[in-house]
Amino acid sequence: MNYQLAQPEALWGFIPLLCLMIYWLWKRKHRPTLFSWRRFWCGTLGFFFAILGLARPQSGSLTGMPEPVAANLILAVDISNSMLAEDITPSRLGFASAFIQHITESMVKPRVALFPFAASGFLQLPLTTDIFALQESLSALEPTATSHQGTDYNEMLTGLISNINQLEQQAQNQLEGWHTPRVLVFSDGEPQTPLDETLLKPFIAKKIPIFTVGVGTTEGSTIPVASPFGKRETLKDPHSGQTVITRLDAQPLQAMALQTGGAYFSASYKNIPTLISQLNQSLALGRRNSQFKVQQELFPFFLALSILFFFIEFCSGRWQFVIRALIFVLFCGTWNPAHAEDDQTRAIEAYNQGLKEMSQGNLNKAAELFEESTLIFQDNSDRKKALYNLGNTFLKMGDPEQALESYQKAFRTEARSTELENTANQRISDNMALAAQLVEMMKKQQKNQPGNDDKDGTSDPGQDPKGPQQFQGEALNESQKKKLYDLIASEEKETLKRIREKNKAPNSSNGKPW
Repeated sequence: MNYQLAQPEALWGFIPLLCLMIYWLWKRKHRPTLFSWRRFWCGTLGFFFAILGLARPQSGSLTGMPEPVAANLILAVDISNSMLAEDITPSRLGFASAFIQHITESMVKPRVALFPFAASGFLQLPLTTDIFALQESLSALEPTATSHQGTDYNEMLTGLISNINQLEQQAQNQLEGWHTPRVLVFSDGEPQTPLDETLLKPFIAKKIPIFTVGVGTTEGSTIPVASPFGKRETLKDPHSGQTVITRLDAQPLQAMALQTGGAYFSASYKNIPTLISQLNQSLALGRRNSQFKVQQELFPFFLALSILFFFIEFCSGRWQFVIRALIFVLFCGTWNPAHAEDDQTRAIEAYNQGLKEMSQGNLNKAAELFEESTLIFQDNSDRKKALYNLGNTFLKMGDPEQALESYQKAFRTEARSTELENTANQRISDNMALAAQLVEMMKKQQKNQPGNDDKDGTSDPGQDPKGPQQFQGEALNESQKKKLYDLIASEEKETLKRIREKNKAPNSSNGKPW
């Protein structure tokens, strides 16, 4: 059996009770004729049990499981030409993509960002829990994403810490929790310039470990390149004309891991369990996500004891004192679970009315009602549904930033039902990916996209007098999703074109252009 106080703030009442006890003891010393031990103990115990009743003690059972903190994992992937070498099946870059997919599928609720680099890098995918978006981004990785060829870890580390600082600042601005990320680097080494270990100091200061995976073999391999006639050719050194052989250089990768408290791993699938274990050990693994199931309210018992002691004083002739105390006890008696039941009813009414307003197109009113219900609901399952519908409402209003924030809160809220949790998270992930990409697109265009007023495929989910028992709400229909995907795809093409034009620069004659 476990116990809790539903209103622990009421315990502040013990402070004035202590002052009253001191006054009574002072009276015993200076005015002994007016002091009575019976009055002292009856008054003290009467107020003591009244305050305990006001705090609403409850008995029940405590259930829950340890929940690890979602891992912030930054994936830095080398996309220089040498990553096309096929000394590892199917290629170094292909192996890195498959390795990453195995890792993300095995970790618990990872939030992953993708940072491809060669001579420099860029954040292609911000922190997200959408594994499908990560897989699409991995499949699009290729050396042509940047014309700055040749691996440069110094440029990579500078750009990486800058992006991490921006992600941390963004989380703080949105009042979200920020957990120190872990960095996982996939590369075959062979940097153009020696590693400057002073660039690792910001990672050490922020306690960000860098785990590295050396992709390639020491025997090395040629680098395939496309020819204008479709024939398979190999990369040749522009100075000597000799075929380039690229070999794994693990030394700088090992140095990065050693200096920052990470670990170095060779390119082998059998290392995945060990890598995941070390990543999890470096994370702050969780508080206990517990729920208290109330079985009995104990406040009537304590209020009865309080009334008993005051009744003794009443029978002893202290009418004035008892009348004053009775007012306090009656106030305690009004503090009961009925208030919580009234709040739950009000939350259900606001939720159902929000569904109705959303189906009728009154989006501003629907958003107000859903937001009100999220603040009142005590049950996580109900709050998750309300946050999901609040995100849908903001998305239809053309405000993807607020929609994304609502979806993120909904995803972090864990429902009691496993079936509801899985169904809800799948829908939330789909809409969250769209909202995140729309936010990026709107920032780049510096203007708002017009709202989508399509009504095809929508229907009134109706009201439930017992509250939101189903995962109700208007999901985006296929027409709306297609239009959003078309907008996103068009913007991504333009962005990729600008990146390639920006990154165009002549290769250094002193470095390795692969």
